[in-house]
Amino acid sequence: MPALSAADLLLLQGIPPGQTRTVNGAARNEACRNFALTGGITNGGDWVAYQFGLVNLGRGDDNPLVAAIRAEGGDQAVDQLVQNSRDQVAGYWDRRWSDRQRTKLGQGGKYTIQYITEKIIRRAVERCGLTIENGHAPNYYLCMHWPTDDGVAEEHWWLEVYGYTVEIIPSWHDLKIYSPRSADPGHYSQVRVPLRSLHQRHLNRIHHVLANGQYVATPVGGWS
Repeated sequence: MPALSAADLLLLQGIPPGQTRTVNGAARNEACRNFALTGGITNGGDWVAYQFGLVNLGRGDDNPLVAAIRAEGGDQAVDQLVQNSRDQVAGYWDRRWSDRQRTKLGQGGKYTIQYITEKIIRRAVERCGLTIENGHAPNYYLCMHWPTDDGVAEEHWWLEVYGYTVEIIPSWHDLKIYSPRSADPGHYSQVRVPLRSLHQRHLNRIHHVLANGQYVATPVGGWS
């Protein structure tokens, strides 16, 4: 299985606290979820955003998104949003799976927002060819956090590699690698999935930044 090389691990662990290793340049326009799930395949993880939309629409009008759409366009506008989302996930995920998760969310009990959100992410991890680690202490995690009040939703995705945050957002040229990561704000929730290994694409990108990057100061509170 692909693994971070010993040489790259030394470079990674040599990043000083308060410093970030990165490569500057024009914006790469890469979604955080695409890097986290695939190592950088263009639009490789965008489909999962529609999965979140389909499930979260089951909250009804307590969901600010649904309330705003219904106020502007009525029931027909909400129905059209659901259909558009189903069209986007067709060919990737079974749309009936989405419907089942919406139903479960309404049942309560163990089917909390946190439970369903983690279930979607774990399914996405496996669909993208990564293996969830259920035994040994992992060196890699896939992480996502989001404002809790948004329901079953997503905001920012990143990897944790030997305790170091490895992440990107569309306005950056390439990865930012740093540690420690600041704690999430109190109104956020987080999912953290242990991985057995990464894709070779992940490792190639990490190697490039470790070998060719420069240091910049990590902002107070971190980058994301």
